[in-house]
Amino acid sequence: PKGIVVTGVDGLVSGHSDEDLAFVCTATGPYQVEIRASSKVGRYRLRVEGPRPAEDRDGIRTEAVKAVWDANQEMGENEGAFRRKIRSFEHALPLWRQLGESRRAAETLYLTAYIRSNLPDAAEQTAADYQASAELWGSQPDREAHTWQWRALIYAGKILKQIGRPDEARQRYEEALKVARTMEDLRSQAISLNNLGLLDSDQGDPQRGIESLTESLAKAREIQERKIEANDLINLAAAYEQLQDTQRALQYEREALEL
Repeated sequence: PKGIVVTGVDGLVSGHSDEDLAFVCTATGPYQVEIRASSKVGRYRLRVEGPRPAEDRDGIRTEAVKAVWDANQEMGENEGAFRRKIRSFEHALPLWRQLGESRRAAETLYLTAYIRSNLPDAAEQTAADYQASAELWGSQPDREAHTWQWRALIYAGKILKQIGRPDEARQRYEEALKVARTMEDLRSQAISLNNLGLLDSDQGDPQRGIESLTESLAKAREIQERKIEANDLINLAAAYEQLQDTQRALQYEREALEL
């Protein structure tokens, strides 16, 4: 009634699962709900619950939605803005858990990790956030959730590799590969195998790396993913250089250049 925006919601991706718009009205008067399909044309379902008296859960949900909305409205690209976004997400997380909303908690942890990755000296917590997000996504039954589980595991593995914890990175990559195979997603399988192969080569086991990279290359070619194919070829060339097989290294380098 005062003519100000009281809350909002912004989905993680187009076509994502249901999104909550929640607000407990404390002042009487007309309220306007505005809906915009800004990124994808299609059909949307709007379900309105009410009017009814507010319950305790409604207040908790309103607070969680508002915290996520506040984070999404923070547009700065500096450390201060990143920390404010993280504080808002961290405020929302226990509220989603209190409501038993594991999917919302998984989203919030993923977004927290994504933003935290921009901060200095935050790699360990970022990897932990991605891992926690992956575990929650894994508890969901649908393919979309497993896609986000795979992404969280890949990011966790990359960060663990960067901070010198290769064994844990391998575990995350292997878990991601298992998820990708369960989904029968060749692209995700190829990326997982590429990361495993590069990790093995970097850890001084190029022969093992070549096995994963060769399998990744075959899958990338099957689905015509040229970017993954090029990465596989470059990494295979480096692995054969480690084995002092110059002829094969040059062969893969030439193939990469042709792409």
